Amino acid sequence: TLRRPRRRAPAHAVLPPDSLSPARAESIQTPQQQQASLSRREHTQQSIGKSNLPNSLRETCTMASKTSYFDHASAAFAAASAPKEFKHIATAVEKATNNDVVVPKEKHVQTLLEVVRPGASIAESTYLVQYLSNQVGTTKKWLCMLKTHILIHRLLTSAGEEFKGQLQRIQRAVAEERGRDSREKTLFSIRNWKDDSGADAAEMSGWTRSYANYLEEYVINMADIPVLHAGTSGGGGFGSGGAAAATAMRSYNETDLMNKLPRVQQMMRRLLDCEAVNDNLTSNEVVVGATALLMKDSFKLYRMVNDGVIRLIDMFFDMGKLHAMKALDVYKRATSQGEDLERFYRTANSLPYFSDTKFPQIENPPASFLTTMEEYARGAATEGAGGGGA
Repeated sequence: TLRRPRRRAPAHAVLPPDSLSPARAESIQTPQQQQASLSRREHTQQSIGKSNLPNSLRETCTMASKTSYFDHASAAFAAASAPKEFKHIATAVEKATNNDVVVPKEKHVQTLLEVVRPGASIAESTYLVQYLSNQVGTTKKWLCMLKTHILIHRLLTSAGEEFKGQLQRIQRAVAEERGRDSREKTLFSIRNWKDDSGADAAEMSGWTRSYANYLEEYVINMADIPVLHAGTSGGGGFGSGGAAAATAMRSYNETDLMNKLPRVQQMMRRLLDCEAVNDNLTSNEVVVGATALLMKDSFKLYRMVNDGVIRLIDMFFDMGKLHAMKALDVYKRATSQGEDLERFYRTANSLPYFSDTKFPQIENPPASFLTTMEEYARGAATEGAGGGGA
């Protein structure tokens, strides 16, 4: 009996999916389906490669999407390489400072806050400081460097004395070494560091260096100006809409005031150097996250400067010539910084992230008072009538 030959489907025919293996069924598409698939791929490529994001952010987003497996592998390797009792520290640091263009994730920050809390293990705190210092010394990319400093900033605000003391000792050692070799790259010493991967990376590197300079000034002064890492006291404060309590500046004697007020102003200067001045910076989520931390510090610093200037005016006409001339410089600097701080807040207020933030009303010292102060300072006696008392 002759069998009837089976008819073959033409090459362009679409076979029913149930007649094919699952993999083969998915691989066969009609011309219309192929065109639609091609259009989707082109749309995806255009959305990544021709977006309105600044170059640095677009490049880093692309890098992050390509290196997510690398980030996981890096964290796993860090955990495997760390001593057993410190694995959670290494993992948290690696994951908090990975290549995702976001601020360090809160769950990793909270893990490390437990490590530095008052009364925590000295061994764990020491390991964390060493790990952070090594990371700053070895990283080449601006994103990792910036996120590492954001992490340090977060930890400083809630850390116990052990963690803060170790950072202070490192800062003093680095400051001494800097005089001999300013090219060294380590924690509190990245003044000559730069990410050379592109123009945008260079700009981000510059902003990161300014941020690191502020944090160094923070560490230098945090022992003598504890309000920096304390919570806002009183019924409220700038940014919260409440009445702010007076700071310790209001009660300082002449000697303490002339010692500490210029140091607070120097911190304010370092903070103002971190103003995000263009779209490349203000559109970057990590920079905005760091700016949010700086904003909180600026409220405290402004309160201290404001109270310090009020106290300075109260005792100025009893000062001797040396302190009077120094106080005159402090008064002039307060006026200049007040104008810069207003601009800093205007820039921040233009960003959606800070749209609900209540900024303090900046009140600059009256310029008309400056002439009277200059006249007194020129004719002041070598020793003041107040003798430096309270």
